[in-house]
Amino acid sequence: MVSKYKKRGVWYLNFRSNGRRQRISTGTGEEKLAEFRRQELEVELFKGNNPYEKKLKELKVSIPELFRSFLKQAEKYKAYTTWKTERTYLKLWQEFFARKRIKLPDQINHKIISEFQVESDITPRSFNNALTLLRTVLNQAIKWEMIEKNPTAGFKKIKIPKRLRYFTDEELESLWSIANPRQRAIVALGAYAGLRNGEMINLQWRDIDFEKKTVTVRSDEEVTPKGKRPRSIPMHSRLVKALKKYKDEQSANFVFPRNDGRGEKSGRNGPSNEFRELLRETGIKGSHHVLRHTFGTRLVKSGVPLPVVQELMGHADIESTMIYVHLHPSQHINAISKL
Repeated sequence: MVSKYKKRGVWYLNFRSNGRRQRISTGTGEEKLAEFRRQELEVELFKGNNPYEKKLKELKVSIPELFRSFLKQAEKYKAYTTWKTERTYLKLWQEFFARKRIKLPDQINHKIISEFQVESDITPRSFNNALTLLRTVLNQAIKWEMIEKNPTAGFKKIKIPKRLRYFTDEELESLWSIANPRQRAIVALGAYAGLRNGEMINLQWRDIDFEKKTVTVRSDEEVTPKGKRPRSIPMHSRLVKALKKYKDEQSANFVFPRNDGRGEKSGRNGPSNEFRELLRETGIKGSHHVLRHTFGTRLVKSGVPLPVVQELMGHADIESTMIYVHLHPSQHINAISKL
């Protein structure tokens, strides 16, 4: 049985032949003509003939010819830089297929793609781009009725961790230079202790021990940190100085009290909003949470082992801590005061 459906203004025929499903364009947007072609195809299939199988065999082209046709079409509507990049990727594929003696598009399979991934001297990101382009070209070959299915279907791209944004030493100095005492306390607690926005809001002066030089993130009936467990963080010298100077200016129980009389502690986004204002003044891009990334990144760069980073950051699992290992981890631990 042949059915028809319309897609993007063109009628298509849908049918099965030799156990395989085929979708064929009628090449028209007129329903009457499409219906005529549907009935015509049903008659041919009833006779045991599939005119499109013959057409597919006749239209088979080599991989170089397919790539040339694709690039010729792409050159008309794509930016030159995009077209040039695609030409480079297709040249890599073509040279690789030639070495493997793969001449036709339907000879490509997952094994061949895996070999390209291993043998090609390109980055994971470039491989993903090359795979995406090859998939696009082969999808176009299906539309041109050169092949029946895309051999790249189901082949997964390489998982690439998101690039981690953290503040450089120069950016931190720029922020520090114009920050007021309260803003410096926010910057220091984020970049040198890794506290989250919510943890800063709930932080009280009783949680800061200037003698032992530690900051404690509590877990009690009122406050439960994201990591579910309390943690104690050694204080960096800059954090000690910032908090001492800031403490001299106010006497509330909470480190970041409200100034409008609507409660003891800052609102839900208090430190985050205040830091956003500081970023606007300096023109530096980022967010309050980037301070926390900065702390984790500095720990890993200094050689602090992942379990220790996990504990200091208050991560629930080691996988969460692995995002900082895009730098230069080592197996020894340095004092946090040397960060």
